[in-house]
Amino acid sequence: MDCSEAGRKMEAFLRNELSIMDMRQYLRHIRECDACRSELELENIIRSAADETRTAECGYDFSHSLSDLIEERETRIRAYGFTTLLDLILSILIIGTIAAGIFL
Repeated sequence: MDCSEAGRKMEAFLRNELSIMDMRQYLRHIRECDACRSELELENIIRSAADETRTAECGYDFSHSLSDLIEERETRIRAYGFTTLLDLILSILIIGTIAAGIFL
């Protein structure tokens, strides 16, 4: 992902509307690109300051806000991977049970 694509995806990232694959690529890019991370951080601070409930929670200290947001998105990616793995195992067990029933 390049900077222009990251810029186009920032809004969807902040709204939690990116697919898991796009979110993974976006997070990889902002870890490596200081300019895009700074832009994301600034946009997140502006949104946090404009949201009265978040402002009350943070007390105008938004230094951890982006880190919390990134951690939340990474947790979502990990949960998706775990769910996908469980689905795969369940599918294998079902296919194995069906095959055993057919061949026995």
